[in-house]
Amino acid sequence: YGGTAAGVLAAVRVARLGRTAVLLQPGRHLGGMSSSGLGWTDFGLQPVVGGLARQFYREVGRAYGEPEEWRFEPHVAEQVFQHLVASAGVEVHLCQYLDHLDMDGPTLVAATMLGGLRIEAGMFIDASYEGDLMAAARVRYTVGREGNAVYGETLNGVQVRGEHQFSHPVDPYVVAGDPASGLLPGIVPDDLSPRQGLGDRRIQAYCFRVCMTDDPALRIAWTPPAGYDPRHYELATRWFNGDKDAANDQLPGAPEEPFEVPAKFDILPYPTPGGWHKTDTNNHGPVSSDFIGANYGWPEGDYPTRERLFQAHVEYQRGYYWHMAN
Repeated sequence: YGGTAAGVLAAVRVARLGRTAVLLQPGRHLGGMSSSGLGWTDFGLQPVVGGLARQFYREVGRAYGEPEEWRFEPHVAEQVFQHLVASAGVEVHLCQYLDHLDMDGPTLVAATMLGGLRIEAGMFIDASYEGDLMAAARVRYTVGREGNAVYGETLNGVQVRGEHQFSHPVDPYVVAGDPASGLLPGIVPDDLSPRQGLGDRRIQAYCFRVCMTDDPALRIAWTPPAGYDPRHYELATRWFNGDKDAANDQLPGAPEEPFEVPAKFDILPYPTPGGWHKTDTNNHGPVSSDFIGANYGWPEGDYPTRERLFQAHVEYQRGYYWHMAN
């Protein structure tokens, strides 16, 4: 259950072992984040990556005429995932969302999808990002970040650190300099210092990894969403238009970084005589494509709730990029 990269490769491995593999994917695409914009692979030491994962990068490389490639366009990755499941004989069902499970005591017997498809199996793998199947099977879970004290660690819970912070002071009030006007959207009046290392129910922010281009033949113009509200991006505006000299007087713990648009543009291969013209664009900086605080209802939300949150993230990020471009 779950057509992520992990789900695809698990199903392929099972099929190659001579077993019957059925892959149930919520949504219409295979590959999860790897085929949905995250084309700049996060890796440490490439030689330690082996097995089917390494085969994936080699097949991606063949699409570009290389022995292997770790940076790729989203559609190329999806084509490789589709080829892997087809060549292994994996039965794939798209747009399958879990409805309920049949249990025999602690044993999972069958899973039924919203459309009525019912799968009986000797083994189930939950390869989704949310873990819905495991939760429905009464596997214990927790939501949020644990504190340092839970496992005797040092880097958990609330952290005020030198990454993605404001490089210089930015006025937080709706009317600059007027506390009575209230705080801008996205700001909470919390002092995090006393809570360093403590856990809470918050989860990592969500964004979309976007494939951008500077090739006029490929470019699609940014357009603002119907609900565009510039107040959501006022913090970004004030930070970007702030006193460049003040950036030299760093806030405590803030990184010494060049003053630039708050986004991260990693260049992807695009076979053209003019060079590489596509990106994997990611959140970067204090106010960027992460819709911070807007996803806390996602892990335990029902499908209508998640759809509302999804569309809110679409609207926020479209508005953000249009705002920064204009």
